[in-house]
Amino acid sequence: MSAVEERLRELAATRDAARAALDRRIATARELAKPAQLAKRVQSEFTTRAQDISTQAVEIASDNRGILIGTGVALLGWLFRGPLLRKAKQHLPQSRCKNRQADMDDPPPS
Repeated sequence: MSAVEERLRELAATRDAARAALDRRIATARELAKPAQLAKRVQSEFTTRAQDISTQAVEIASDNRGILIGTGVALLGWLFRGPLLRKAKQHLPQSRCKNRQADMDDPPPS
């Protein structure tokens, strides 16, 4: 066998090995592109990120409890502002309420 034929066989073997590796990669890509595999990967990624976010939120909340409680109280006060204001008006003396209304009805002095 001549050197050229030997070199040709080596190149053919290299080509065949490269083709086999390419075929394996294509098969893997096709397998990963199936809808079930995609859904599984998306679900896994979503779950991982959700766990990371919840862990970070718990850490932030534990570091800032006062701010969190104050914000919650402020939100509840805003949500229930109507009933709270009605209760406050009921507990104020009637004369003060009437005086305020009269003050609001009178035009400002010129």
